Amino acid sequence: MIQELDDTKDIGGIRTPSQRPAASESLSAFEQAEEEEEPSWVETSSYSAGEADSEDKSKAARFFEWAIKIGLYLLAFLTPLFFLPYTANVLELNKQFLLFIFSFVLLVFWLAKVLTQRKIEIKKSLLNILIILFILSVVVSSLFAQNKFQALIGAGNTIAESFLTLVCLAIIYFLVSGSFKTKKDLNPLILVLLVSSVLAGIFALLQLNSNFIFGWGFARTVGFNSIGSVNSLEIFLGAVLVLAVALFADPKRSLWQSIVLAVSSAFLLFVIIALNFVNVWWGLIGIMTLVVGFGIMKQGRSSQTRLVLAMVVLAMALLLTLTKINISSGWLNTPTEVSPTFGSTVSIDKGALANKLFFGTGPGTFAYNWELFRSPLINQTIFWNIRFSQGISKVFSMPASLGIIGAGFWILLAIFFAVWGAMRLISKKGENWNLAFGFFSSWLFLAGMQFLYPTNLTLEFMFWLSLGISLSLLKGLKSEEEVSEISLSFRKESPLASVFSFLLVIFLVLTISFFYLGFNYWRADAAFQRGAEASVNQGNLEMGYNEITKAISLNPYSDTYLNSLSQVALLRINEELVKPASSDRDLRAQQFVADAVNLSKAAADLNPQNPDNWIQRGIVYRSVLGYLSGADQWMVTSFSEASRLEPKNPYVFFELGRSYSLLVDYTLAQGQTKENQAKALDYLNKAEEQFLKAVEVKSDYAPAHYQLALIYDRLGNIDSAINKMELTKANYPNDIGIAFQLGLLYYKKQNFAKSQTEFERAVSLDQNYSNARYFLGLIYDRNGNKGAAIEQFKKIAELNPDNQEVKNILVNLEKGLSALEGIVPPAAAPEQRSGVPVSEKQQQMK
Repeated sequence: MIQELDDTKDIGGIRTPSQRPAASESLSAFEQAEEEEEPSWVETSSYSAGEADSEDKSKAARFFEWAIKIGLYLLAFLTPLFFLPYTANVLELNKQFLLFIFSFVLLVFWLAKVLTQRKIEIKKSLLNILIILFILSVVVSSLFAQNKFQALIGAGNTIAESFLTLVCLAIIYFLVSGSFKTKKDLNPLILVLLVSSVLAGIFALLQLNSNFIFGWGFARTVGFNSIGSVNSLEIFLGAVLVLAVALFADPKRSLWQSIVLAVSSAFLLFVIIALNFVNVWWGLIGIMTLVVGFGIMKQGRSSQTRLVLAMVVLAMALLLTLTKINISSGWLNTPTEVSPTFGSTVSIDKGALANKLFFGTGPGTFAYNWELFRSPLINQTIFWNIRFSQGISKVFSMPASLGIIGAGFWILLAIFFAVWGAMRLISKKGENWNLAFGFFSSWLFLAGMQFLYPTNLTLEFMFWLSLGISLSLLKGLKSEEEVSEISLSFRKESPLASVFSFLLVIFLVLTISFFYLGFNYWRADAAFQRGAEASVNQGNLEMGYNEITKAISLNPYSDTYLNSLSQVALLRINEELVKPASSDRDLRAQQFVADAVNLSKAAADLNPQNPDNWIQRGIVYRSVLGYLSGADQWMVTSFSEASRLEPKNPYVFFELGRSYSLLVDYTLAQGQTKENQAKALDYLNKAEEQFLKAVEVKSDYAPAHYQLALIYDRLGNIDSAINKMELTKANYPNDIGIAFQLGLLYYKKQNFAKSQTEFERAVSLDQNYSNARYFLGLIYDRNGNKGAAIEQFKKIAELNPDNQEVKNILVNLEKGLSALEGIVPPAAAPEQRSGVPVSEKQQQMK
């Protein structure tokens, strides 16, 4: 089932934070002149325990360490804000590319630092083992997925779930856990997170108030922001707010730090109140209760007066959760978001796990599982044709995609660190206790929200960033005898130095290679965007075809590109066929036919899990029916496979039924032999069967009722045909094609009163609808109203001056004869003909 996410809003202001003195160098408002000692880490070394600490770092090692930190600061600032207008996926793809570049370059810097200082330091924690096990489970799940490119690299809205994204995030986790140990390291990071979140909030408020900064089409919608959905934006702001409020409770924060924290917290709380997402309030209730509780327990670490800020946030969260006040509805156009309910998500998990218990169907495949296992009751809602890429939340979507092993490791990881971190904060002390508590609280908020809401790349980045920093700081809260870090030193001539030199070269080559490939994938999406824009919005099919072809040459592993180019190829066939006949035209048309067929086949072969690929393949074969041997069988096979992948979607059964209906006419066109007539009748029965399946899964699916009416008409069952057409009319009362067909059915039944009503309704919808006027004129003539009949046929003659039958009817009427005198016979009665009496372009229901 579907639930609407709460998108009410409120406005509020609040006084805020101050912070605590930082480290030795005054680099920002967060860094004071007070000198701090670096934490002393107990080591197990190749040499003596204190030898590595006593060695001075070389200038090169210091440079690489500085570069890593600067890179992490830049990445933390850019990730929430970064997007580019040049690709089809303006947010997630560009953020992934940014993350990829920074993570691999910084990893090379880390290896270079290890070589220059000849020492490697790794945090000693069970958490690292759980993370490695989780990554291994994801790679196994990806390798077993049907679409390995989507699982390994990512595509569309599932980029955050891909193996590549996870590896990049794990690298960031590893780097921050080893690089950020002191206030001097972390104060700039806190500052860039605050600035980035405030800028993201300002941009979002402008968007929601229809004050658009950018002129691109995608940016001129109120729901667009630099994070993702409006609710994911609020979750991100909530995580930064938690960090700021927890740090504000530190009584040793300097005046300038307190001012920055206070202003930032006030603004973030204001935006969160305005957006008013109920899940965020629930998360803030839990975390602010924790902040207040720890503040009371650790009175020496937290200022009791500064806890007022946490209490205000807690009170605001309780107030808006209980009262559901929405104070921003008059000035913000917040879009409503929908997602599957908890029950629907669990049912998808059960269906997927029944087939792939241990490793699931692969990262990013929830949408395919949704189509396979969703409840048929959803077809009775307005969301029946929405394919959800995630369930109610990340955590409850994971079993279907990653199986019980992948989902189990992630949940175990989160529970372990939550319990271990809380126990650590309760039992340990240290100079950086408040920093550890702040980042741990922010991580805990994000972890909790992943049980309540889907994720995206920015939220995943924040999750892993705060996880790594929390581990580093919590490990710093140690007893003197406790070993929190494993440190291994080595000589320049040692084999270990050779190993790291080799790894540095390998990773440098891999980074350059991956950067080249990643840049090509980015260029491919940019070319695809240009091609789609040219084909759809500009009507320039040639340019669109060339650009998407370029996209495929750069990234041949995207079924979306292949599918789209197949559609453009079909359009180019039609474009060629309207040109004057020539051998060159025919050759070009044949080439586009071959391209459309081959591309649709390649898309289905590349990602057989995606029903859209099979639907497009069926449409291609249907379009070339009669020109390509075996097209009829491949058409049926393709739509049948799509119906297997989407058994609850009436559209695929409808398209399969249309294909069988087309085969009826195609078969009879080959000759009216008994064999062909028997085959045509079989196709007609199969078409009826598919349309009935469409109605079975969605009882009010009007297109299927419409087609059933046409089939019953062909079978001579007029009463059933009228019944189905009336059902269709109830859903589409203003459809001109339905009005005409219903009028024609009543005409065949000789219910001329109702027939007249429908034809008059059709004419009222389109004054130039000649065929409706034709039958309306016949009815007027039958009723003895010659004047009205003449008026109808004169109008038809004006619209169709070359139609001889209409001219003959006018002559008859003006002589006082029956309209069809001398026309029927010898011609068949108009209602019995295979086509309409007047050749015109009709508006019919597709």
